[in-house]
Amino acid sequence: MRIAILGSSRGRVKDIAKVTNEDLDNFVNNLSDILSEKVSEVRVVPENSLYFDVAQAFRKKGGKVIGIVPEGDKIYGYDWLKPNLDKIDEKVVAQDWYWMSHHLFQNTDEVLCLSMSAGVFSDLGILKYLIGHKKLEIKKLIVYKPFLSEGKLPLEVEDVFKGILVYADTLEEIEKELSV
Repeated sequence: MRIAILGSSRGRVKDIAKVTNEDLDNFVNNLSDILSEKVSEVRVVPENSLYFDVAQAFRKKGGKVIGIVPEGDKIYGYDWLKPNLDKIDEKVVAQDWYWMSHHLFQNTDEVLCLSMSAGVFSDLGILKYLIGHKKLEIKKLIVYKPFLSEGKLPLEVEDVFKGILVYADTLEEIEKELSV
């Protein structure tokens, strides 16, 4: 199975969830154990973030990490991603940041959302249109509740993912929800 992982920075998660770096290190290690048993590859943007930490731990356990890199972007660039390009197994080039989400979700079975940011909202907007216009089929959107400020997605976002949205309160629930 192949998944895309979304999320935000460690700092944002620490502030919202009131957890420590040690808590996050344990979360990363335990989630990567689960993923290494259930998932063959993960797709991520290789930026410094909690979800990229999970991808790196998954890679160390034998999983394949595909990084989506907007190399063609002439407005924002991608310099902050360059230090992490040697930490991925395969690079998929997107023409810019706007197309990055499209490439992130291609060839994935499920999406795992660990936390929220403005970028994640943008990614979810693109995912909605890709699903709605039958450009791809995602079995599940699994959202980890403990790292969300309100404990769930806004109703306006929940509504567009009816039928595939699943919330997880624990790592055990993520494990249960990941398809085999």
